[in-house]
Amino acid sequence: MTYPSMKLKNGEYKLPDVLLCSFNPWSPAALNQWNISNNLTSFMDYLIHPGSEQHANLMEEDPELVTSLEMEYEALLQDKFGGNSTLLLDSLTLNCTDILDHCIYGEEKDINCCTNAFNSPRFIRNYKCWDTLGKLNISMVDTGELHALNLFLKQPKVPNHFLKPSIVNKEAFILQSNGIYLTVVDPHVEMNKAAFNLRHMPRSSWNTIVTYKHFTDQSGKQRQFYPRACRQWVQDTEELGDYDKAECMERFNQQVVADQWNCSMLHLGEPAGNSSYCNPTKHALFYGKQFQKKIMSKIKQSKKLCPSNCYKSQFIMKVSTTRTDLICDSADDLDYTCTFVRIFYDQAKYTRVVKSGKQWTDLINSIGGCLGLVLGASWLTVMEFLAFLLRSIFNLQDI
Repeated sequence: MTYPSMKLKNGEYKLPDVLLCSFNPWSPAALNQWNISNNLTSFMDYLIHPGSEQHANLMEEDPELVTSLEMEYEALLQDKFGGNSTLLLDSLTLNCTDILDHCIYGEEKDINCCTNAFNSPRFIRNYKCWDTLGKLNISMVDTGELHALNLFLKQPKVPNHFLKPSIVNKEAFILQSNGIYLTVVDPHVEMNKAAFNLRHMPRSSWNTIVTYKHFTDQSGKQRQFYPRACRQWVQDTEELGDYDKAECMERFNQQVVADQWNCSMLHLGEPAGNSSYCNPTKHALFYGKQFQKKIMSKIKQSKKLCPSNCYKSQFIMKVSTTRTDLICDSADDLDYTCTFVRIFYDQAKYTRVVKSGKQWTDLINSIGGCLGLVLGASWLTVMEFLAFLLRSIFNLQDI
């Protein structure tokens, strides 16, 4: 374990990259504009919050309603959005400017941070998210609170309660007004696991997030007697790389879905081949026991499917929250409350852990150490015992 500096080659420190997510990304204004009913919105919500149990109950209790909603969804998709499900979701959900008022980098203000700092949105299971990876290329002369990334988030004053509990996934209904979530990431963070580290940013609050980085290097963890290889990055450094085990598994699952249904899952990333995204019913069925067994069977048939990442990052965030009444700079302050978030690295160093694998010599040394500890024996004792056996079995006197 070492504690190297986070300083860049130019002598400065990079601002933390963030993943900003909305749990309930449906836009009430867009839904009203396109005249989308609450029933259809609740049905389409399976695209974002897939869950097999509630959908199975709905199919059993009211199959005619499910059939009707499937037909209504297909009609909306084809007639209004030309069969493009990506365009449908972009048109009916919040965009970056709907939840992010402005940013401040240290003392430099940037009111167009959605354009200059955040990438195009991605859908992770249960969330619509924006990240700054590769785009927030701003560095500070030092770490600490004076050199922080400051975000002003907008959240509706009145929660959106338009999802129907009889149709939608139960978790989505319970948490539909739970607002905005945030975590710290870098190129070595597995995005599907980053969702488990998301922290909720309450309405009308001042949040300070002190961040610590832990980096794990297991590129030397291969073992001669029990191979456990990992996948190297294209550029073998701690800054860049394009392999991610989670993304590899998502592409595999996406191909299984495409082979089965000729469509793709929204939360698994880019569609497989020329397929489009599946309808809400298929998204619900994806997490059913029957389809998950099919995926596990495919994984068992594929040896060395997706090796582990050689490098992994983990961020520990200490969040302190204070309730306050902030005023956003936007013209629609009457409809929104403003949440302030300040994120910074507390230390100029990070923790780096190197995991090395064991060779045959390590195994032999371990056996010898255990013999000495448990039996009070050594390798010389083992050789004497073997010589005794040979003399006893073959009646040899010269050994």
